[in-house]
Amino acid sequence: MLVQLTLGCSLDADKGIYGQGGRRLFLTIAVVIFVVALVARVLAYNFVWPNVCHTFIGMSASAAVGVNAGGRLTVRTEEIQRISSLGLTARHLNRMYNPDASRLPLWEVEPGLSLVLVALWKLTGVYDLRPLIWLQIICDSFLCAIFFLVLHRVSVWVGFGTGLGWALFPPQIQFACTAGYDAWASFALIAVSSAMVFLCTRRLSWRATAFIMLCMSLISVVGLWTRSYVLLWPFLVAGLLLQIVRVKRWRSILVLIYIIPSLFGIIGMMVERDRLVGNPRPTRTTFWHTFWAGIGQYDNPYGIEGLDSSIYVFAQSLDPGLKTWFTKYRVVWDDPTFNMEYEKVLAKEARVFIRRHPEILLRNHFLRILRLVVPTIRMTESTAEGIGLPQWLLAAVGLLLVPLYVAGIRRWVKGGMSSLLAFISPLGYLIFALAPFYIERRIISAVLFVHIGLAVGGIQAVFEFIRSRRGNQLALAKV
Repeated sequence: MLVQLTLGCSLDADKGIYGQGGRRLFLTIAVVIFVVALVARVLAYNFVWPNVCHTFIGMSASAAVGVNAGGRLTVRTEEIQRISSLGLTARHLNRMYNPDASRLPLWEVEPGLSLVLVALWKLTGVYDLRPLIWLQIICDSFLCAIFFLVLHRVSVWVGFGTGLGWALFPPQIQFACTAGYDAWASFALIAVSSAMVFLCTRRLSWRATAFIMLCMSLISVVGLWTRSYVLLWPFLVAGLLLQIVRVKRWRSILVLIYIIPSLFGIIGMMVERDRLVGNPRPTRTTFWHTFWAGIGQYDNPYGIEGLDSSIYVFAQSLDPGLKTWFTKYRVVWDDPTFNMEYEKVLAKEARVFIRRHPEILLRNHFLRILRLVVPTIRMTESTAEGIGLPQWLLAAVGLLLVPLYVAGIRRWVKGGMSSLLAFISPLGYLIFALAPFYIERRIISAVLFVHIGLAVGGIQAVFEFIRSRRGNQLALAKV
């Protein structure tokens, strides 16, 4: 059994290794991966990244303060500034609420993280950002173990390498230790794609399949409500489920069990956005701001950069009547309606740009696809995140990994084409849904598990090739 595990052979449910002893071994390995991931994240949180927060955490936490006090999703500038400045050192956030102070609706960021914070505060009685970090660390560690439990049916080596690689992958560890909403979109993509692989590799009853579908749907809604770039993700998943669900008789009904709650989640987001800002679009209010930030990631005739401040200056050059005021920690609009006027100005110019420069959009789309495939290739100086190594070296290493990904794809196909499609679906989603407009490091980080899984599959394919060549040489020598 240990020899078969080491070689990473593809396993079938009918083989004896899935007996009681095999299941116990796999569960033990999964627990070990979970513990390794948990220890790595706890150590990193305490000694490496003890106070890392996303820039929007102040706004999300301020809205949570409003909901916790019995109000709605509203924010107060003073709360945003204080929470943003203190980060994870802030304590007793519930005491910041002032019933006499005026509050503005949460018109900018998605409401999901605020609701998660309120639930954690009620459960733990700890009214700060630490429970969020604790939950993120536990969820991320659990998903590392899930990788092995699910992917070992494709290949034990792929499952083990992906789970352990994700557990010790520094960017993901930092992701889990950062107070913000990005980790939650990553959790949704990982959990749903892993569930699809599970459905591809197991023969389940319709009841078990329906339960998994419902769980997948709820997870997708959590991802949508915390990060709206996964808005179209449920539709891609529904299309894949129509191909991979093995219960053919109930296939359409089972897919409806997944897609209907997802649609209700999208509709709920639309109702909430319409109530807050008078616009039912289930994305951030700053959609066209993001579009222009994407244009600024590469050379463009406007000379803008992929920075918020550059887009603000650009918008005011289009309409000098726009007025913004900046706080030390975050741009805050004095009235939500201003944000809508700001978007209208950018939307109008965006339509002109699309008509005049379609070739720039195509070029940018290609370059973003390249960066999704080779994440070490950066964009412009203004959007690059340096890690102390020469950019040419990072790009060269990334390009050299591409043949390994190709070999990994061939190895994954041996475990089933449907499993491969389910696993790489998050990367494919970003290529078709986001790459035409905007891609940043934090979004790419959410799908780097795909690269790790393909790379591990490629390493296994190389070893299998070497082993087969040696076997052939030995056979010839005996002849």
